[in-house]
Amino acid sequence: MARDFNGSTDKLDTGLDLGDLSSGTNFTWAGWLLLTSSNTDKSIASVKSNQTNDPLIQWLINSSGHFSTFIRDSADVNLTLTNSAIDLVDSAWHHVGLVRDTTGANKWYTYTDGSQDPSGGTTDTTGQLNMSGRTLYIAARNNQGSEDQNLNGSIAEFATWTRALSDAEMAILGKGYSPLFIPNGIQFYAPIIGRNSPEQDLIGGLSVVVDGAINLAHPPIIYPTTPKIITPPAVAVARRIFVIS
Repeated sequence: MARDFNGSTDKLDTGLDLGDLSSGTNFTWAGWLLLTSSNTDKSIASVKSNQTNDPLIQWLINSSGHFSTFIRDSADVNLTLTNSAIDLVDSAWHHVGLVRDTTGANKWYTYTDGSQDPSGGTTDTTGQLNMSGRTLYIAARNNQGSEDQNLNGSIAEFATWTRALSDAEMAILGKGYSPLFIPNGIQFYAPIIGRNSPEQDLIGGLSVVVDGAINLAHPPIIYPTTPKIITPPAVAVARRIFVIS
């Protein structure tokens, strides 16, 4: 099972404090998303700080049904990345991801179904992105401790890493492999099975608070036979699990 969100009050509070994501900090967010209706400016995941100018990192669905990322820093510099290649409002599961890689000319990249946005990445922010003291919300915008822009759709298999995943690693996730196959730097992973409340973070042991959100059929995911994050992905034995109600 996954979780289905009603577009008005449902959300997950991961309890994950991402800390200071200012210049030089690499990270990755990834998860599975299913949409059956329009979700203009609705939030897939977000964190918003109470620092100067309210720094914000937010995954959105724009008016065309495309996956978009909005970033605002403490200098009030705004960045928007939109993957215009794929309309996500098609009642099918899609893998989406955000990578911040500070090693190249561009710093921010979005991925859909394992492929990088064909328009390329974008340059970095100039101010701070200190998110300390605020937790990551799924299916809503964390508006400094309250919520808005709630998603009408379904989410599963959400994970974060404290490094920039490569194109090859994002492609692996887009093919349906569990984040447990990429243990290096993994920070948070909630399969979002939908059977228990709270949901569980399998990496740091956080309890993910469920606010509404009924369960729904899970996307087919390939898990390690022995789900231990210390298993090297190159030698892990895999089996495909279809999670059904």
